[in-house]
Amino acid sequence: MSRLPSDGRIDRTRPIHFTFNGIRYDGYTGDTLASALLANNVGVVAHSVTYGRPRGIFSAGVEEPNALVQVGNETMLRATQVELVEGLEASGLNGRGRLLLDAPSPSGGGQGGGNRYDKIYAHCEVLVIGGGRAGITAALEAAQTGDRVILVDEQAELGGRLLSAGWSDWLADGIAALESAPDVRVLTRATAFGHYDQNLVLIAERLENGGRLWQVRAKRVVLATGAHERPLIFANNDRPGIMLAGAARTYVNRYGVAPGKRAVIFTNNDSTDVVAADLKRAGIIVEAVIDVRVGEAVVDTSPSPARGGGQGGGLHGVIIATLTGDGPRREVECDLLCLSAWRASCPTSRLQPSRSSVRPPETWAVAVRARSCPTGSYRVTARNGRPTSSTSSVTSPSRMCVALWARACSRSSTSSALRRSAQAATRARRPGSTRPPSSPRNSASRLAP
Repeated sequence: MSRLPSDGRIDRTRPIHFTFNGIRYDGYTGDTLASALLANNVGVVAHSVTYGRPRGIFSAGVEEPNALVQVGNETMLRATQVELVEGLEASGLNGRGRLLLDAPSPSGGGQGGGNRYDKIYAHCEVLVIGGGRAGITAALEAAQTGDRVILVDEQAELGGRLLSAGWSDWLADGIAALESAPDVRVLTRATAFGHYDQNLVLIAERLENGGRLWQVRAKRVVLATGAHERPLIFANNDRPGIMLAGAARTYVNRYGVAPGKRAVIFTNNDSTDVVAADLKRAGIIVEAVIDVRVGEAVVDTSPSPARGGGQGGGLHGVIIATLTGDGPRREVECDLLCLSAWRASCPTSRLQPSRSSVRPPETWAVAVRARSCPTGSYRVTARNGRPTSSTSSVTSPSRMCVALWARACSRSSTSSALRRSAQAATRARRPGSTRPPSSPRNSASRLAP
């Protein structure tokens, strides 16, 4: 077992039994299928489609490319998003799903079994997509104005990367404030997948026995979807045991799992400083930190031999060379390689801002109105997707930007109302005019959403 003796946000008093590829394993409430597999030393979860190369768990969230599984008749699920429940039966997929209409679902029966799927319509003044630091701050700011607010996040609990950095007083206070606000609705396990004209947003909510489709019409939409960590490219970078540095930190701090025993960190930024500290605290030996900025890089990896369970092709070591090509190469033995490039903003299709009218410092969290976004859409995120080192450094600028955004929206609406009222009064005073002046109520009702 690679389970740490303490730490994590799992409930160790509630064990769970599940099977993967027909083999029985144990986990805890709060685990995902991916974290439970790592805790049981399952390194290979699938194989590539063409060459059958072994594939391991690479990330800890929605960006997972390798650990695709089938649960009942639900196919192509990411193991990093499948919450562990008692009696779960999953099987790995080699990059291709299988639609089995007669397979029993987790709740029983074929072709959906006893699952229930419904839809609901909702309206709000502010819809916030993303429940991390920026999203919670935006929802709190909007709630203080008395507006109806809906906060959507795809994870089982709010917090985003804060959940991987340890529980903080700010996060606990923020969630408590949202729960006590009268006009705030929080949707977890929900994914916003479509943004259409007049701010119609479609949201798929995952329920225990099915799902629900939300059709939300919002006056303002705030995108706080965060950023994904990007990998670095080199030969044989697909072996089991290679994962994102942020994912390794997530498994250690959130799930209490050691994804390896001897680690090498390959990076081009400063965000891995805390990763190295967390790995050492978990008892993982950090053999080396390879930084591109000092002229070195990982250029290849070596495979591990097959073990008794038949799992081979994992990570045995990394080959390091200088960027100039001068000097001999050296090999460092390890079973965990953590990769970290600059974070890229989460893809949101046409919601991605192409240009903004403000250019704050690069480390600020900003709220921008993009010309390519639908009217009434704003994005609250780290500029250029760059991570920051502390909660306070994000919270303060994010709160400032959201407040500026709210005041700007208020000024825009007020100015439009006054201008229309003045135009209506001017037309009413013109000789021969028969159009009655518009009342403030009518003027307000014609404001753009």
